[in-house]
Amino acid sequence: MTAAPTGPWAGQSSPEDPNHLAAERETLRLQLLAESLRSGTPVVTKGEGHSMFPLIRPGDLLTVAPVTALRRGDVLLSQRDDGKWVCHRLIRSTADSVSLRGDALSSVDRPVPRDAVLGRVIAIERDGRVRRLDGPAGRLIGILVRISVAGRPLWPRLLRSLQRLRASTRRS
Repeated sequence: MTAAPTGPWAGQSSPEDPNHLAAERETLRLQLLAESLRSGTPVVTKGEGHSMFPLIRPGDLLTVAPVTALRRGDVLLSQRDDGKWVCHRLIRSTADSVSLRGDALSSVDRPVPRDAVLGRVIAIERDGRVRRLDGPAGRLIGILVRISVAGRPLWPRLLRSLQRLRASTRRS
């Protein structure tokens, strides 16, 4: 039989708990990133998750610059209403809010207020190579990925087509 926790930390982790410390450290890190971006300073952070695959992979280093203007296809860093931070592509923009979608996702996220957009990803570093998203090639990638067929991102179909083409040229 185990006893239910009591005292000021009942139902929560204690300040000495490594998970509690990690969560506090992450909160502080995100607050510093947001403050740097709001003051006009670009930041570098690590990508996590798979929602922007194949463009962004876990462990990629993302250079995020403050937002001066929004353009469809930009990859934006924003804070959702549940407090989570995401880097997703801008699909729609209104005077009050923006709609974003991860490249690997079929549905658009719930709109977030424009002031929840903290920055724009301008470069991705992976395996020592830097891919710029703010140049012509990056904009072209954004256009291609943004195109949807039956509500699904186009990149999986393009990838399969390229793999079939590669396989057929190897056989010849």
